[in-house]
Amino acid sequence: MTPPEAAPRAEKSLVLYVAGNSRRALGAMGELRRFVEERRDEAWQLEVVDVLQPGAKASAAEVLMTPTLVARVGGVERRIIGRFDELAPALGARPENGRS
Repeated sequence: MTPPEAAPRAEKSLVLYVAGNSRRALGAMGELRRFVEERRDEAWQLEVVDVLQPGAKASAAEVLMTPTLVARVGGVERRIIGRFDELAPALGARPENGRS
């Protein structure tokens, strides 16, 4: 008898579009890294794209302002522009350390 297979996890990905290493870009990267680290068990994937680098994917993703976060959770895409200090409620993620 074979054990039942685990249900596949919903894909949870974050793509952050920034312009260089400005204070806002570094702050946004720090907030997102902290968010992902605090929710390690949820398997969030984080990618950072610098729109100033040649070949950046910003135009294909229709990113017009930075910082912009494109979050995909279970097939649903959300875009958040600006500050990312209250991500958990916006993304439907569990609050850090059990806070609500």
